[in-house]
Amino acid sequence: MALIGVALPCAAFYSRRAAILLMPLGAILIFMGTVIDPAEPIGARLRQFVRSSGFWITAGLMVWAGATVAWSPFPMPSAERFYNTLGVAAVAAAGAAAIPARMRAPALYFLPIGAFAAVIAACLVALQARGVIDVAILSTEPVLAERGGAALALFTPVALGWLLSRGRAPEAAALAIGFICATFVLGDAPSLLVAVITLAAFVAARIAPRSGPLLLGAVAAALVLAAPVLPVLLDPIARGAGLPDLAELFRGLAASAQQEGTRLLTGHGIETTARAVTAGILPRIDPPPLIVALWYDLGLMGAIAIAALIVSRTRRALDLSPDVAAAEMALICCAVAQMFVGVAALQAWWMSSMAAAAIAVQAIAHGQFRTRRPRARLFGQRAGEV
Repeated sequence: MALIGVALPCAAFYSRRAAILLMPLGAILIFMGTVIDPAEPIGARLRQFVRSSGFWITAGLMVWAGATVAWSPFPMPSAERFYNTLGVAAVAAAGAAAIPARMRAPALYFLPIGAFAAVIAACLVALQARGVIDVAILSTEPVLAERGGAALALFTPVALGWLLSRGRAPEAAALAIGFICATFVLGDAPSLLVAVITLAAFVAARIAPRSGPLLLGAVAAALVLAAPVLPVLLDPIARGAGLPDLAELFRGLAASAQQEGTRLLTGHGIETTARAVTAGILPRIDPPPLIVALWYDLGLMGAIAIAALIVSRTRRALDLSPDVAAAEMALICCAVAQMFVGVAALQAWWMSSMAAAAIAVQAIAHGQFRTRRPRARLFGQRAGEV
């Protein structure tokens, strides 16, 4: 949990490959720890995980992504991207399945520690980029600042859910304020928009534990399914937010969908979007937003699988405690927002960061109290107690 919750969100500001290395390492250590612990039979945990609807939806998505390699115009790059994606999904699934049934609180406190540390790292990177400070070990690469901000956005709602579940509301409020401030000083408009959406989703799901997740899940799934018909609505919003390239790209996606008919259903093959942008088929923006890559590469079948996964996670959230459910729904909304504004991409760093955040949500769900314990008395019973 220290690797996933502390090292990954902080190292994302300093290394391009931090998430790619740390997520699999953390997941493998979790899996090995469960294997060697006689109190946690790994076979039973794997069977329980395999019976979940999320596993089968993800497996179906992987099968469809592999099938699209057959009609991709670039078979070798598509096959390589598919194997990389399959590897990330397999390692993340093993780590999530191996989460102990009762997570210890000291291990889960690494999550807010890591989130606070990432906030500090973001502020230091922003000050370094503006020339306010000059520290040799700090990076000034805009790409690293964007990736670090994306990892921070994914892990913050998880840390907020854990803090609130432990009755630490002041610390949770401090983290939320620090998160917004850090994203603001990074100076990236899409990341700031994602931060606002993430916190708004967390608050909505926490205030209305039943209707909030249902509404958020329905909106998120509908946005994924309606992406090709959204350019008319998104164009003024994107231009008002200072994202004209994004608006142009969505119009290109809509035009491509209208011209190619069946390709809207099947997609062009995984890892085709980047080459379509290079060839001028789609308007140039690098990297293309993940929602565009999803529809252009995997078509309607891929979008249905992602929407079904969102619905499955939403139904799961309804069975969790309100704080953990809020963290789950905020993470989903954060990921969908990143898919739309161009922060997320079909690259290993984002998929690894998302997988690590999903493992963290699973961990805090297993770290909740099962029963209410009586408050301890330091000086005996009060008068009148029996």
